[in-house]
Amino acid sequence: MTAKKKPIVKSKIAKPKKVTGRRGPETRVQPQPNFPIVGIGASADGLEALEIFLANVPVDSGMAFVIVQHLDPNYKEGCTSGSK
Repeated sequence: MTAKKKPIVKSKIAKPKKVTGRRGPETRVQPQPNFPIVGIGASADGLEALEIFLANVPVDSGMAFVIVQHLDPNYKEGCTSGSK
């Protein structure tokens, strides 16, 4: 019986990029975050699941979360809109 291998997570290493600025050609390095950024998508009825998930993520997890939630276009509560 063989042990399962853990997945390898590859991080993007910043590579120097040659650009031409006002002072002529130069090399710049785009800084990369040194922490994981987690994207989460949820449907209109996923708010409770998001609340449960985030309530259980350790404060010091070292991760950033980007949350995108689809809301029903007819949902009015809590929404601010310039149109009437």
